[in-house]
Amino acid sequence: MKVIWKFQVADEDVQTVIMPRCAAILTVMVQKGIICIWAEVDPDNETVKRTISMYDTGNSLPKNEGIYIGTIMHDKDNSIVSHVYDCGPQT
Repeated sequence: MKVIWKFQVADEDVQTVIMPRCAAILTVMVQKGIICIWAEVDPDNETVKRTISMYDTGNSLPKNEGIYIGTIMHDKDNSIVSHVYDCGPQT
């Protein structure tokens, strides 16, 4: 049975998030000052490492930036705007 889980992520350009295999990322938002990703998962699936990347407005994107998840404002006065991408499972 599938459920929706929340994954906290750090304020870093590139990071690894461990999720069940075949997780379907739904959105990214800031909740109580913490960047979170919500995904539809099957908790019975084995876990895999996924790469999540964030690019601030005005910065260059690499050729294969991944799949766009969403845009967040995540500092005290909302002056930093980052665009979050799922780069998929690590191989």
